[in-house]
Amino acid sequence: MATTPKLGISVNMGTIITAIVNAGTALGSTQCQWSNRWQIFNNIGNYPAMSTPERVSRTMGNHLTVDVIRYGVIVRVDIDPQYQQTAQNIWRNNQYGLFYIGSVSPLGVGGRELNILQGGGHFYLELSSSVGQDFYQNYGDRLIVAPIVPANPNFRRNPKRYLKGIISPNSEPGCSLSYNPIFSDDVLGDIGAILENQSGVMVGMPNYAFNMALEYSWLSPINKPGNVFVKKSGGKYAINIDTIESLSDAPPNMWYPIVVTMPSYLSQIFAGELLGVSLLPNAGDLGTDLAQAIEKLLGNSNASYMADRKTVMLNDASKILASNFIIGAPIFYTNGCSGGSCANEFFIGEVNGVGSINQAGAVAYSIKKFRLPKTYADAVELANQLGTGSLLTSLIDYATRFFPVLFTVADSIDTDIESLGSDATEVIGDVIDAGIQAGKSVSEIVNDAVNALRNEFPWL
Repeated sequence: MATTPKLGISVNMGTIITAIVNAGTALGSTQCQWSNRWQIFNNIGNYPAMSTPERVSRTMGNHLTVDVIRYGVIVRVDIDPQYQQTAQNIWRNNQYGLFYIGSVSPLGVGGRELNILQGGGHFYLELSSSVGQDFYQNYGDRLIVAPIVPANPNFRRNPKRYLKGIISPNSEPGCSLSYNPIFSDDVLGDIGAILENQSGVMVGMPNYAFNMALEYSWLSPINKPGNVFVKKSGGKYAINIDTIESLSDAPPNMWYPIVVTMPSYLSQIFAGELLGVSLLPNAGDLGTDLAQAIEKLLGNSNASYMADRKTVMLNDASKILASNFIIGAPIFYTNGCSGGSCANEFFIGEVNGVGSINQAGAVAYSIKKFRLPKTYADAVELANQLGTGSLLTSLIDYATRFFPVLFTVADSIDTDIESLGSDATEVIGDVIDAGIQAGKSVSEIVNDAVNALRNEFPWL
């Protein structure tokens, strides 16, 4: 199983870290935080995407439900001339394509679909039987680049128009910012430089920790009776995708880490170039921005209930924020607090490691810094940069075989296959695998798939 190292920082730096974060929070006034929050959330492309497998092994039942989720972003790319036929096969047009860039949970087992939920939209990645068998064990908690398609009938009917409407996160800095923000090189010593460099800007990590803290099942074991997010299916637990899709439809909440250049004594261990540090929330010391957001989430209740519920919610949110659930979360940097024509927010990277800092009551995030791709070729280059280029090659190879059959079958029976559920795509995947092995043509595989679907779903 792929593992991500924890940030086990053992030096006694609690007082210094607390001072950095508290001072940074003081500089980030309520007004500035609120401006930063809505500057980012005005672009739905900045909403973090959540990935989840189809199912989890029964042997993983003691893990918390939240552990089936990881984060990432969805990016629309333009298609380079050399990749136009590939794009036509996967996305039914040669101008636009979609990639998920983020992490996956190591708890997944088997299954053919990795589901991606963002902004109330449902996307998915199709896995071959050979890749899917060990996909989650090999790539869990790593950052990957993967081709995805929308599970939406409008995509099949008018793919180019549908994809054109998808907005990517902003990956370009404002005119007063460089791509490499100037952070202090010394996380321990030069507090003044850190605050000076970050006083006119804000670093934000949008996530759903507070939204999830409203629902106790997220922090319950997967196998707990009555868990609304999973259901028993054979020898496994199937994930209830609809509940996660509903969660993604709401705006996330913002977390504001102080970000510094990765200290040299950690840079040899962790792949991330930046280190984000946040104090975990508590009821007595909470920024007004988050306090207002939490009260809105909780709704109108009497003061005593609100106080008790807020304390429980903050404790639960702390557990979520300090877990591997946050791996893949996008990090944005903005000078929106400074105002002016250059005010802008832009993506600087994703969380790729999580851990606690002793004696500080803080959580640290290792952040992998990279530019988001604008073209298909850029996506290939990024996958190689992240060390998962061979995976992208195999995913693309299978996608170019799977989706032409899927779309042709859907056109033949005039039914959106996704509406039939994951069993239907699994039937088609089995037929495709068998057809490829037998050396059949695409038309023969399509005929076999139509017949197999009608056997499985007689009303078609």
